[in-house]
Amino acid sequence: MPRGRPGDDAGVSAEDLLAGPRGRRLLLEYAVRVDEAGRVDESGRGEPEEADRSAAGENHPALDPRQAGVEEPSLQSMVWSAAHALDPDRDRARPYGEFDASWDRLSYERHLAGPTPGWAAPTPDEVAARLAGLRLTEASHETLVFALADAAAFALYWQEPDGADALAATGVVREGLRRVAEHLATSPLIRAWSAPASPAGQAVVRWPDEDASDQRSAREALLAWRADQVDAEARAARETPRDPAAAPGGDWTSTPPWHCLRSTRRLSDGAPAGLYTVEDDWGCHRAEVRALIPSRPVRLYEIDGPGAWARLCREFPLAMTAEKRCNWYLTTGRDGRWVVPDWSRVAEHWDAVHLTTAAYLAAAGTAIAVDAAAASVIAGWNPDETIWLTDAASCGDDVERWGRDADGEDLTWRPVESAADDAA
Repeated sequence: MPRGRPGDDAGVSAEDLLAGPRGRRLLLEYAVRVDEAGRVDESGRGEPEEADRSAAGENHPALDPRQAGVEEPSLQSMVWSAAHALDPDRDRARPYGEFDASWDRLSYERHLAGPTPGWAAPTPDEVAARLAGLRLTEASHETLVFALADAAAFALYWQEPDGADALAATGVVREGLRRVAEHLATSPLIRAWSAPASPAGQAVVRWPDEDASDQRSAREALLAWRADQVDAEARAARETPRDPAAAPGGDWTSTPPWHCLRSTRRLSDGAPAGLYTVEDDWGCHRAEVRALIPSRPVRLYEIDGPGAWARLCREFPLAMTAEKRCNWYLTTGRDGRWVVPDWSRVAEHWDAVHLTTAAYLAAAGTAIAVDAAAASVIAGWNPDETIWLTDAASCGDDVERWGRDADGEDLTWRPVESAADDAA
Protein backbone atom coordinates (compact mmCIF):
# COMPACT_ATOMS: atom_id res chain seq x y z
CA MET A 1 0.00 0.00 0.00
CA PRO A 2 1.35 3.46 -0.79
CA ARG A 3 2.93 5.34 2.08
CA GLY A 4 2.02 8.88 3.06
CA ARG A 5 -1.54 10.11 3.15
CA PRO A 6 -3.65 7.01 2.62
CA GLY A 7 -6.02 6.74 -0.28
CA ASP A 8 -7.65 9.86 -1.61
CA ASP A 9 -6.27 13.19 -2.63
CA ALA A 10 -6.58 15.56 0.32
CA GLY A 11 -6.30 18.79 -1.64
CA VAL A 12 -3.70 21.53 -1.35
CA SER A 13 -3.99 24.19 1.35
CA ALA A 14 -2.81 27.79 1.24
CA GLU A 15 -0.24 26.90 3.91
CA ASP A 16 1.10 24.10 1.69
CA LEU A 17 1.63 26.62 -1.11
CA LEU A 18 3.36 29.12 1.18
CA ALA A 19 5.53 26.65 3.09
CA GLY A 20 8.46 26.21 0.71
CA PRO A 21 10.49 28.24 -1.79
CA ARG A 22 9.07 26.47 -4.84
CA GLY A 23 5.49 27.02 -3.69
CA ARG A 24 6.13 30.71 -3.05
CA ARG A 25 7.79 31.04 -6.46
CA LEU A 26 4.74 29.40 -8.04
CA LEU A 27 2.49 31.99 -6.37
CA LEU A 28 4.70 34.86 -7.48
CA GLU A 29 4.88 33.61 -11.08
CA TYR A 30 1.13 33.01 -11.10
CA ALA A 31 0.48 36.54 -9.85
CA VAL A 32 2.75 37.98 -12.57
CA ARG A 33 0.88 36.06 -15.27
CA VAL A 34 -2.51 37.13 -13.94
CA ASP A 35 -1.36 40.76 -13.92
CA GLU A 36 -0.07 40.44 -17.49
CA ALA A 37 -3.37 39.00 -18.67
CA GLY A 38 -5.29 41.80 -16.96
CA ARG A 39 -3.10 44.47 -18.55
CA VAL A 40 -3.66 43.00 -22.00
CA ASP A 41 -7.43 42.97 -21.44
CA GLU A 42 -7.46 46.57 -20.22
CA SER A 43 -5.08 48.09 -22.76
CA GLY A 44 -6.33 46.27 -25.84
CA ARG A 45 -2.87 46.81 -27.31
CA GLY A 46 -1.48 43.30 -27.17
CA GLU A 47 1.27 42.15 -24.89
CA PRO A 48 1.87 44.03 -21.62
CA GLU A 49 5.40 44.97 -22.59
CA GLU A 50 4.08 46.57 -25.79
CA ALA A 51 1.64 48.65 -23.77
CA ASP A 52 4.48 49.73 -21.49
CA ARG A 53 6.63 50.68 -24.47
CA SER A 54 3.95 52.78 -26.14
CA ALA A 55 3.45 54.64 -22.85
CA ALA A 56 7.16 55.07 -22.16
CA GLY A 57 8.35 55.74 -25.71
CA GLU A 58 12.11 55.39 -25.95
CA ASN A 59 12.46 54.95 -22.17
CA HIS A 60 11.15 51.42 -21.78
CA PRO A 61 11.46 50.58 -18.06
CA ALA A 62 13.83 47.61 -18.15
CA LEU A 63 15.29 47.67 -14.64
CA ASP A 64 13.48 50.89 -13.73
CA PRO A 65 9.73 50.21 -13.86
CA ARG A 66 8.90 53.70 -12.57
CA GLN A 67 10.56 55.88 -15.19
CA ALA A 68 8.75 59.04 -16.20
CA GLY A 69 5.86 58.36 -18.54
CA VAL A 70 4.84 54.98 -17.09
CA GLU A 71 1.70 55.45 -15.03
CA GLU A 72 1.55 51.97 -13.54
CA PRO A 73 4.40 49.50 -13.92
CA SER A 74 3.56 45.89 -14.53
CA LEU A 75 3.92 43.49 -11.63
CA GLN A 76 6.45 41.64 -13.77
CA SER A 77 8.75 44.66 -14.06
CA MET A 78 8.41 45.40 -10.33
CA VAL A 79 9.21 41.80 -9.40
CA TRP A 80 12.18 41.60 -11.76
CA SER A 81 13.60 44.88 -10.46
CA ALA A 82 13.05 44.11 -6.77
CA ALA A 83 14.42 40.59 -7.30
CA HIS A 84 17.53 41.90 -9.04
CA ALA A 85 18.22 44.15 -6.05
CA LEU A 86 17.96 41.15 -3.69
CA ASP A 87 19.90 38.68 -5.82
CA PRO A 88 23.11 37.63 -4.04
CA ASP A 89 24.77 37.33 -7.45
CA ARG A 90 23.32 40.54 -8.90
CA ASP A 91 26.66 42.05 -9.96
CA ARG A 92 27.38 39.20 -12.38
CA ALA A 93 24.06 37.36 -12.78
CA ARG A 94 22.27 37.35 -16.10
CA PRO A 95 19.33 39.72 -15.96
CA TYR A 96 15.91 38.42 -15.04
CA GLY A 97 13.84 37.85 -18.13
CA GLU A 98 16.78 37.07 -20.39
CA PHE A 99 15.15 33.83 -21.47
CA ASP A 100 11.53 35.02 -21.37
CA ALA A 101 9.82 34.94 -24.76
CA SER A 102 8.33 38.41 -24.29
CA TRP A 103 11.63 40.05 -23.30
CA ASP A 104 12.58 41.87 -26.52
CA ARG A 105 16.03 43.06 -27.55
CA LEU A 106 15.41 46.67 -26.46
CA SER A 107 14.38 45.53 -22.99
CA TYR A 108 17.36 43.22 -22.73
CA GLU A 109 19.88 45.88 -23.77
CA ARG A 110 18.46 48.41 -21.32
CA HIS A 111 18.46 45.73 -18.63
CA LEU A 112 22.15 45.09 -19.24
CA ALA A 113 22.86 48.82 -19.13
CA GLY A 114 21.45 49.05 -15.61
CA PRO A 115 19.00 51.39 -13.92
CA THR A 116 18.43 55.06 -14.59
CA PRO A 117 20.67 57.31 -12.43
CA GLY A 118 18.99 58.11 -9.15
CA TRP A 119 16.62 55.16 -9.45
CA ALA A 120 15.92 52.81 -6.55
CA ALA A 121 14.45 49.34 -6.98
CA PRO A 122 10.89 48.77 -5.77
CA THR A 123 10.91 47.57 -2.18
CA PRO A 124 9.28 44.35 -0.98
CA ASP A 125 6.62 46.55 0.64
CA GLU A 126 5.81 48.10 -2.74
CA VAL A 127 5.60 44.69 -4.38
CA ALA A 128 3.30 43.50 -1.58
CA ALA A 129 1.09 46.56 -2.05
CA ARG A 130 0.86 45.77 -5.77
CA LEU A 131 -0.11 42.20 -4.93
CA ALA A 132 -2.84 43.48 -2.61
CA GLY A 133 -4.49 45.24 -5.54
CA LEU A 134 -4.21 42.32 -7.95
CA ARG A 135 -7.55 41.25 -9.40
CA LEU A 136 -7.77 37.47 -9.05
CA THR A 137 -9.95 35.67 -11.56
CA GLU A 138 -10.77 31.99 -11.91
CA ALA A 139 -7.56 30.02 -12.36
CA SER A 140 -6.93 28.62 -15.82
CA HIS A 141 -5.13 25.41 -16.73
CA GLU A 142 -2.61 27.26 -18.90
CA THR A 143 -1.72 29.88 -16.28
CA LEU A 144 -1.22 27.25 -13.58
CA VAL A 145 0.89 24.99 -15.78
CA PHE A 146 3.21 27.80 -16.87
CA ALA A 147 3.54 29.16 -13.32
CA LEU A 148 4.43 25.66 -12.09
CA ALA A 149 6.91 25.26 -14.95
CA ASP A 150 8.60 28.54 -13.96
CA ALA A 151 8.73 27.52 -10.29
CA ALA A 152 10.56 24.32 -11.28
CA ALA A 153 12.80 25.89 -13.94
CA PHE A 154 14.30 28.38 -11.48
CA ALA A 155 15.07 25.85 -8.72
CA LEU A 156 18.72 26.21 -7.65
CA TYR A 157 20.18 23.83 -5.06
CA TRP A 158 23.87 24.52 -5.65
CA GLN A 159 23.87 28.18 -4.64
CA GLU A 160 21.95 30.73 -2.61
CA PRO A 161 18.31 31.31 -3.60
CA ASP A 162 17.99 33.78 -6.47
CA GLY A 163 16.49 37.23 -6.10
CA ALA A 164 12.92 36.24 -6.92
CA ASP A 165 12.99 33.43 -4.36
CA ALA A 166 14.49 35.85 -1.83
CA LEU A 167 11.76 38.39 -2.61
CA ALA A 168 8.98 35.82 -2.18
CA ALA A 169 10.51 34.75 1.16
CA THR A 170 10.40 38.24 2.68
CA GLY A 171 7.73 38.48 5.34
CA VAL A 172 5.74 41.22 3.66
CA VAL A 173 5.69 39.61 0.18
CA ARG A 174 4.94 36.21 1.66
CA GLU A 175 1.89 37.72 3.37
CA GLY A 176 1.01 39.47 0.12
CA LEU A 177 1.04 36.09 -1.61
CA ARG A 178 -1.31 34.62 0.99
CA ARG A 179 -4.47 35.80 -0.77
CA VAL A 180 -3.11 34.30 -4.01
CA ALA A 181 -2.52 31.01 -2.16
CA GLU A 182 -5.99 31.06 -0.63
CA HIS A 183 -7.46 31.78 -4.06
CA LEU A 184 -5.63 28.87 -5.72
CA ALA A 185 -6.40 26.47 -2.86
CA THR A 186 -10.08 26.67 -3.83
CA SER A 187 -9.45 25.78 -7.48
CA PRO A 188 -10.44 22.26 -8.56
CA LEU A 189 -7.58 22.40 -11.06
CA ILE A 190 -4.95 21.81 -8.37
CA ARG A 191 -6.60 18.88 -6.60
CA ALA A 192 -4.49 16.48 -8.67
CA TRP A 193 -1.38 18.08 -7.19
CA SER A 194 -1.83 16.10 -3.98
CA ALA A 195 -3.19 12.91 -5.56
CA PRO A 196 -1.23 9.64 -5.35
CA ALA A 197 0.18 8.33 -8.61
CA SER A 198 -1.61 5.74 -10.68
CA PRO A 199 0.81 3.92 -13.00
CA ALA A 200 -1.98 3.39 -15.52
CA GLY A 201 -2.00 6.25 -17.99
CA GLN A 202 1.41 7.63 -17.05
CA ALA A 203 3.88 8.72 -19.71
CA VAL A 204 7.66 8.72 -20.12
CA VAL A 205 9.37 11.71 -21.77
CA ARG A 206 12.63 11.25 -23.68
CA TRP A 207 14.64 14.36 -24.58
CA PRO A 208 16.74 14.58 -27.77
CA ASP A 209 20.09 14.52 -25.94
CA GLU A 210 19.32 11.56 -23.67
CA ASP A 211 21.65 8.59 -23.97
CA ALA A 212 19.57 5.45 -24.45
CA SER A 213 22.57 3.14 -24.89
CA ASP A 214 22.81 2.12 -21.22
CA GLN A 215 21.17 -1.31 -21.06
CA ARG A 216 21.81 -2.04 -17.38
CA SER A 217 18.96 -3.23 -15.21
CA ALA A 218 17.60 -0.88 -12.57
CA ARG A 219 19.30 -3.02 -9.90
CA GLU A 220 22.69 -2.79 -11.61
CA ALA A 221 22.34 0.98 -11.98
CA LEU A 222 21.38 1.43 -8.33
CA LEU A 223 24.29 -0.64 -7.04
CA ALA A 224 26.70 1.34 -9.23
CA TRP A 225 25.11 4.58 -7.99
CA ARG A 226 25.60 3.56 -4.35
CA ALA A 227 29.25 2.72 -4.94
CA ASP A 228 29.76 6.10 -6.62
CA GLN A 229 28.06 7.90 -3.71
CA VAL A 230 30.22 6.15 -1.11
CA ASP A 231 33.37 7.02 -3.09
CA ALA A 232 32.27 10.64 -3.51
CA GLU A 233 31.57 11.02 0.21
CA ALA A 234 34.95 9.55 1.16
CA ARG A 235 36.74 11.82 -1.31
CA ALA A 236 34.85 14.91 -0.13
CA ALA A 237 35.65 14.07 3.50
CA ARG A 238 39.35 14.07 2.59
CA GLU A 239 39.43 17.05 0.26
CA THR A 240 36.58 19.45 1.04
CA PRO A 241 37.10 22.20 3.65
CA ARG A 242 34.96 21.98 6.77
CA ASP A 243 33.78 25.57 6.28
CA PRO A 244 30.47 25.13 4.39
CA ALA A 245 30.91 28.43 2.54
CA ALA A 246 34.45 27.68 1.40
CA ALA A 247 34.12 25.42 -1.62
CA PRO A 248 30.73 24.89 -3.25
CA GLY A 249 30.66 22.08 -5.75
CA GLY A 250 29.99 18.38 -6.00
CA ASP A 251 26.73 16.53 -6.42
CA TRP A 252 23.75 18.49 -5.07
CA THR A 253 20.97 16.04 -6.01
CA SER A 254 19.08 13.53 -3.88
CA THR A 255 17.46 11.56 -6.70
CA PRO A 256 18.01 7.99 -7.80
CA PRO A 257 20.47 7.70 -10.72
CA TRP A 258 19.45 9.15 -14.07
CA HIS A 259 19.34 5.67 -15.58
CA CYS A 260 16.14 4.96 -13.62
CA LEU A 261 12.92 5.34 -15.58
CA ARG A 262 10.89 8.49 -14.86
CA SER A 263 7.20 9.05 -15.56
CA THR A 264 4.44 11.59 -14.89
CA ARG A 265 0.70 11.78 -15.25
CA ARG A 266 -0.87 13.38 -18.31
CA LEU A 267 -2.51 16.78 -18.04
CA SER A 268 -6.07 17.51 -19.12
CA ASP A 269 -4.96 18.25 -22.70
CA GLY A 270 -3.08 14.94 -22.95
CA ALA A 271 0.40 16.41 -22.60
CA PRO A 272 2.60 14.66 -20.04
CA ALA A 273 3.31 16.90 -17.06
CA GLY A 274 6.97 16.01 -17.53
CA LEU A 275 7.14 18.16 -20.66
CA TYR A 276 6.54 21.27 -18.57
CA THR A 277 7.74 20.59 -15.04
CA VAL A 278 11.50 20.37 -15.50
CA GLU A 279 13.90 21.67 -12.87
CA ASP A 280 16.66 23.85 -14.31
CA ASP A 281 14.92 23.56 -17.70
CA TRP A 282 17.43 23.60 -20.56
CA GLY A 283 14.89 24.75 -23.15
CA CYS A 284 14.27 21.71 -25.35
CA HIS A 285 11.48 22.17 -27.87
CA ARG A 286 11.14 18.58 -29.11
CA ALA A 287 10.57 15.36 -27.18
CA GLU A 288 9.44 11.79 -27.64
CA VAL A 289 6.73 10.38 -25.39
CA ARG A 290 5.91 6.75 -24.70
CA ALA A 291 3.28 5.13 -22.52
CA LEU A 292 4.39 3.59 -19.23
CA ILE A 293 3.67 -0.15 -19.14
CA PRO A 294 3.69 -1.78 -15.66
CA SER A 295 4.56 -5.49 -15.78
CA ARG A 296 3.11 -6.40 -12.38
CA PRO A 297 1.26 -4.85 -9.41
CA VAL A 298 3.41 -1.95 -8.27
CA ARG A 299 4.72 -1.23 -4.76
CA LEU A 300 4.59 2.57 -4.86
CA TYR A 301 5.92 4.86 -2.13
CA GLU A 302 4.19 8.24 -1.99
CA ILE A 303 6.23 11.29 -0.97
CA ASP A 304 3.28 13.49 -0.06
CA GLY A 305 5.16 15.85 2.24
CA PRO A 306 8.38 16.32 4.21
CA GLY A 307 7.38 13.62 6.71
CA ALA A 308 7.30 10.92 4.03
CA TRP A 309 10.74 11.98 2.80
CA ALA A 310 12.12 11.98 6.34
CA ARG A 311 10.80 8.42 6.86
CA LEU A 312 12.68 7.21 3.79
CA CYS A 313 15.86 8.80 5.11
CA ARG A 314 15.43 7.28 8.58
CA GLU A 315 14.70 3.79 7.27
CA PHE A 316 17.32 3.75 4.50
CA PRO A 317 19.95 6.39 5.40
CA LEU A 318 23.04 7.07 3.35
CA ALA A 319 25.38 9.57 5.02
CA MET A 320 26.48 12.30 2.59
CA THR A 321 27.53 15.18 4.85
CA ALA A 322 30.86 16.03 3.24
CA GLU A 323 29.59 15.75 -0.34
CA LYS A 324 26.42 17.81 0.22
CA ARG A 325 27.64 20.25 2.89
CA CYS A 326 28.61 23.24 0.76
CA ASN A 327 25.77 23.18 -1.77
CA TRP A 328 23.02 22.47 0.74
CA TYR A 329 24.37 25.04 3.17
CA LEU A 330 24.07 27.68 0.45
CA THR A 331 20.52 26.72 -0.50
CA THR A 332 19.14 26.13 3.04
CA GLY A 333 21.47 28.02 5.40
CA ARG A 334 21.88 24.87 7.52
CA ASP A 335 25.25 23.41 8.49
CA GLY A 336 25.09 19.93 9.96
CA ARG A 337 24.84 16.23 9.20
CA TRP A 338 23.19 15.36 5.87
CA VAL A 339 21.69 12.11 4.62
CA VAL A 340 19.89 10.97 1.48
CA PRO A 341 17.79 7.86 0.92
CA ASP A 342 19.89 4.86 -0.07
CA TRP A 343 17.92 4.07 -3.20
CA SER A 344 19.58 0.68 -3.62
CA ARG A 345 17.99 -0.37 -0.30
CA VAL A 346 14.69 1.41 -0.95
CA ALA A 347 14.38 -0.72 -4.11
CA GLU A 348 14.28 -3.87 -1.98
CA HIS A 349 10.91 -2.74 -0.61
CA TRP A 350 9.41 -0.39 -3.23
CA ASP A 351 9.24 -0.50 -7.02
CA ALA A 352 8.83 3.23 -7.47
CA VAL A 353 8.72 6.51 -5.58
CA HIS A 354 6.29 9.32 -6.46
CA LEU A 355 6.76 12.95 -5.42
CA THR A 356 3.43 14.76 -5.47
CA THR A 357 3.36 18.29 -6.85
CA ALA A 358 2.03 19.50 -3.49
CA ALA A 359 4.98 17.94 -1.65
CA TYR A 360 7.40 19.40 -4.18
CA LEU A 361 5.99 22.90 -3.69
CA ALA A 362 5.98 22.63 0.11
CA ALA A 363 9.29 20.86 0.72
CA ALA A 364 11.74 20.88 -2.22
CA GLY A 365 14.86 22.87 -1.41
CA THR A 366 14.20 22.99 2.35
CA ALA A 367 16.17 21.34 5.15
CA ILE A 368 13.94 18.42 6.21
CA ALA A 369 14.69 17.15 9.70
CA VAL A 370 15.33 13.40 9.74
CA ASP A 371 16.27 13.07 13.42
CA ALA A 372 17.82 15.25 16.10
CA ALA A 373 21.13 15.46 14.23
CA ALA A 374 20.51 14.82 10.54
CA ALA A 375 18.54 16.50 7.79
CA SER A 376 17.99 16.02 4.07
CA VAL A 377 16.90 18.00 1.00
CA ILE A 378 14.58 17.05 -1.86
CA ALA A 379 16.82 18.26 -4.70
CA GLY A 380 16.79 17.47 -8.40
CA TRP A 381 13.26 16.05 -8.44
CA ASN A 382 10.56 17.32 -10.77
CA PRO A 383 6.97 17.88 -9.59
CA ASP A 384 4.68 14.83 -9.94
CA GLU A 385 7.63 12.67 -10.93
CA THR A 386 7.57 8.92 -10.36
CA ILE A 387 11.03 7.35 -10.42
CA TRP A 388 11.23 3.59 -10.95
CA LEU A 389 13.70 1.64 -8.81
CA THR A 390 12.97 -1.79 -10.27
CA ASP A 391 12.10 -3.17 -13.68
CA ALA A 392 8.40 -3.36 -12.73
CA ALA A 393 7.58 -0.98 -15.60
CA SER A 394 8.93 -0.18 -19.03
CA CYS A 395 8.19 2.06 -22.00
CA GLY A 396 5.68 1.11 -24.66
CA ASP A 397 6.77 0.74 -28.28
CA ASP A 398 4.56 3.44 -29.78
CA VAL A 399 6.24 6.85 -29.97
CA GLU A 400 4.42 10.18 -29.76
CA ARG A 401 6.36 13.21 -30.94
CA TRP A 402 5.65 16.48 -29.16
CA GLY A 403 6.96 19.96 -29.86
CA ARG A 404 6.71 23.64 -29.01
CA ASP A 405 7.79 26.87 -30.66
CA ALA A 406 11.56 26.83 -31.13
CA ASP A 407 11.65 30.64 -30.86
CA GLY A 408 9.96 30.60 -27.46
CA GLU A 409 6.94 32.63 -28.57
CA ASP A 410 4.46 29.85 -27.76
CA LEU A 411 5.50 27.59 -24.88
CA THR A 412 2.57 25.18 -25.21
CA TRP A 413 3.54 21.60 -26.03
CA ARG A 414 1.53 19.99 -28.84
CA PRO A 415 1.66 16.71 -30.76
CA VAL A 416 3.84 16.98 -33.86
CA GLU A 417 1.68 15.77 -36.72
CA SER A 418 4.22 15.34 -39.50
CA ALA A 419 7.89 15.23 -40.36
CA ALA A 420 7.55 18.76 -41.75
CA ASP A 421 6.18 19.95 -38.41
CA ASP A 422 9.01 18.17 -36.61
CA ALA A 423 11.59 19.98 -38.73
CA ALA A 424 9.97 23.39 -38.22
